[in-house]
Amino acid sequence: MIGKNVWEEYPDFAKTEAYSFFHDAMKNQTYTKFEQYHPQFNSWIENKLYPSPEGVTVYFRDITKKKKADQENQKLIAIIENSPGFIGLTSLEGNSLYLNEAGKKLVGFSAEKDITETTIADFFPEEYGDDIINKHLTYLHKTGVWNMEVPFKNFKTNKIVPAEFSGFIIRDKTSNEPIGIGCIAFDLTEHKRSQHEILDLQTKMDAAIRIGKIGYWDYDIETENANWSPRLYEIYNVKPGTTITIPLLENLIHPDDVDLHRKVLKETIVENGTHSYTYRIFDNNGSIKYLHIEMEADFNEEDLPVKLRGTVVYITEQKEANNKILELQNKMDAAIRIGKIGYWGWDLENNLVEWSNEMFEIYGIPNKNNITIEEAIEFIHPDDSNVLAEVLSRKQDEDQTTPAVYKICLKDKTVKHILSFSENVYNNQGKPIKLHGTAIDITKSVLAEEALKENKEKFTKAFQTNLMGIIMLNSERKVIEANDVVYKLLEVNREGLIGKTIMESAIAVMENYDDNEREKFWKYFLKHGKVINQKFKINLKSGQKISLSVSIESLFFNDKEHYLVNLIDETTRKEAEEALELQNIQLKKTNSELDSFVYSASHELRAPLASVLGLINLILTEENKPGLVASLNMMEKSVKRLDDFIKDIIEYSRNKHLKVNVETINFTNLIESSIESFWYLENMNKIKMKINVDDKIDFASDKKRISILLNNFISNAIKYHDVSKRTPTIWISIKTSKKEAIITIKDNGLGMAEEQLDKIFDMFYRISSQIMGSGIGLFIVKEVLGKLNGTIAVKSALGEGSTFTLKIPNGSDK
Repeated sequence: MIGKNVWEEYPDFAKTEAYSFFHDAMKNQTYTKFEQYHPQFNSWIENKLYPSPEGVTVYFRDITKKKKADQENQKLIAIIENSPGFIGLTSLEGNSLYLNEAGKKLVGFSAEKDITETTIADFFPEEYGDDIINKHLTYLHKTGVWNMEVPFKNFKTNKIVPAEFSGFIIRDKTSNEPIGIGCIAFDLTEHKRSQHEILDLQTKMDAAIRIGKIGYWDYDIETENANWSPRLYEIYNVKPGTTITIPLLENLIHPDDVDLHRKVLKETIVENGTHSYTYRIFDNNGSIKYLHIEMEADFNEEDLPVKLRGTVVYITEQKEANNKILELQNKMDAAIRIGKIGYWGWDLENNLVEWSNEMFEIYGIPNKNNITIEEAIEFIHPDDSNVLAEVLSRKQDEDQTTPAVYKICLKDKTVKHILSFSENVYNNQGKPIKLHGTAIDITKSVLAEEALKENKEKFTKAFQTNLMGIIMLNSERKVIEANDVVYKLLEVNREGLIGKTIMESAIAVMENYDDNEREKFWKYFLKHGKVINQKFKINLKSGQKISLSVSIESLFFNDKEHYLVNLIDETTRKEAEEALELQNIQLKKTNSELDSFVYSASHELRAPLASVLGLINLILTEENKPGLVASLNMMEKSVKRLDDFIKDIIEYSRNKHLKVNVETINFTNLIESSIESFWYLENMNKIKMKINVDDKIDFASDKKRISILLNNFISNAIKYHDVSKRTPTIWISIKTSKKEAIITIKDNGLGMAEEQLDKIFDMFYRISSQIMGSGIGLFIVKEVLGKLNGTIAVKSALGEGSTFTLKIPNGSDK
């Protein structure tokens, strides 16, 4: 090239932009640098031009590798920016340097926010912050990699986004020193739905490998080297470490299956894909094993097989297990059908409920494809409404096998008792996401247990509170239990009697009764099965002589015969019977005489009182002397007070002896009749009456006794009202239901002190000597309510008034 013209030698070069760079450099006498691609050489050349008046000095440098590296970097940047996943960079300390658009979208990062103002810990919930910096970041520096599923924090919504996260150390290519941290993450929200299925499949696969005895092998066709997993040596009963060859393997295979093995082997190295078959091998004891083989081949670029690999599954036990599983399944189906065991599941995330056929049968509703959790909860008895919340509140580390017993109410109002075993399934944050379990109808068992408990309590009470002495003997005639009457009657304590026969205890000696008589007695009992009121005379240790009436019957429990012995002290019994009979005669006579006297005296007293009242009224209409009128008015009040007292006595007597006569009650008529009967009372015209009767549901009780109650409370409210108040009022409210009638009588009258409320129902109690009245009215109210099985509650305050609330059972079903 020396002395030659470059442009003439390389005319194509003169047509490129290089010519203009050279021309301008010489023309302007300025240093010029440019890069040019030479397609014929597939290379990039860097040109540096140093012009002078004499010519130009040119330095050439091949920058092909550098340009290719820059192009790769640009591609990488484009890939990072357009990646659908989270890609970020931080300093070694965890300070954020870069985050791609997909990452910003995933964590809700606004375009205005400066990424460099955050650290790697800011992308996680607060509670994870310390762990990220002190634990995971340290682990990343130590190992170079940090992979795990993490909860990302969305800066915009503040919600948690599950993500698959990978952190890794970025190193300098030259020094291999760490220079930063790379972060890659993918949103797992959409994949979570399928995660449980994957986990379930993985569990089944693990179980299959473990239970099914799966071995792995590979075979290099060129070197003829075979590698077996430890499980394979066990399956084929070959000593570990033995060199595996094709002849050795074929020697292990059942002779009838060798041709099949060779045939599938040939197909595998010819046809790409997975091939499977089953053959037999002989065990050491001569028995046959069944193996299932899956194999495939690797091919090189010339499409020639270079390696075989596959799995061997020991399926002999699997077949037996399948048979056992089928048998167990049949038994389980029978148990579920007979025991009425239902299966249920609740997917909390999607609020989906799954019921087996038995669940619908237990709950007494038709089988249908879908049932909501709201429908299921409606069946739970109000007393057990918290059972579901208690199950859901269980922590992940708590016992999940604790059963729950609750009641359900069916559509026909039937109540069933359910025993449920349940299990919670939790996510990575320890939150329950699924609840499933079984439900068993134990209604019959519960009712039987309650009946047994009730019978046991009745038996214990009857045993201990019986007036007779009761002894229980075992089959050896030894005392195993006795009540307090026995200990008192025989003058012995528990230690001296329990575990011994009567004769061994030596607590008493029977007169004219030897071993022969004793054997006769037991023979008679064994023949007839019982002895009733056999008389014995006994001498106790103290020297006291008593006469006993003894009865014995057989008693069976725990599949063994026992004996129940009843003892009656004949002497004491006769004395008590005679005294009781005499006392009963005297009481009847006294009671009859007292009733007769009260009734007669009350009526005899009322007759002259009525005459006196009539004369007073007659005089008041004829005379007009002020002094006389005042005296007569005082006499009238006193006579009326005495008449009211006598009426109370008559009502008390009637309530005591008349039976309860149940009939339908019309509260409105009774209240109106009661108010009309008190027209003559002094305060009647000054008091407002507010009456509210809600008796849409029929109510039945004793009409006369209800009238007594209303008359007492209404008359008291009128008599003891404070008419000086601006609006003296009496409120009468009645509400009926199927269960009861609630009667509320309220006034804003004088009221009572707190310490007086416990005494107002006592006979003849009056809150003040200045208050007119007999003091027997509220006592009669209490007695009447006792006859009606009712209750009463009172609230009162001095100067504010009183409120009486009565609850009387509804007898409409009687």
